[in-house]
Formats: sequence, structure tokens, C-alpha cells
Amino acid sequence: MTSIWEPEPPFLVMAAGFMVDLHTRKRCPHCRQDGTCPRVQRAKRLLRAWRLTVEERRRRRYFRCP
Repeated sequence: MTSIWEPEPPFLVMAAGFMVDLHTRKRCPHCRQDGTCPRVQRAKRLLRAWRLTVEERRRRRYFRCP
């Protein structure tokens, strides 16, 4: 749930979270034999980038950085 001060995450971010959650339960046809999946790696990168931008927005709002 988001607060009234933060925008809802974009659809791609929500889909990336769903992709990671899905892979904790079951493998997809794109998963490799060693257990890695290129789609999960891309989803994790997207989520990491989104979290960094959210933290940057919070820091600017609370600390008023230029």
C-alpha cells in the first residue's frame, strides 16, 4: 500500500515484482539448468533501480537537498 505522498509504482515495476515472486515458487521455460533465469535478473535490476529512485525522492523531500 502506498501513502498519499508517494505515487503508485509503474506497471513494469509491479510486473517485475510478480516475476520474482513467481520464480520463488516455480521455474519458467526460460530458466537455465543452473537455476538462473535472465528474466529474473532483468526484473531484479529494474526493482533495484526503482528502489534507488524512491530513496532519492525521499531524501530530497525530507532533507531538501538541491
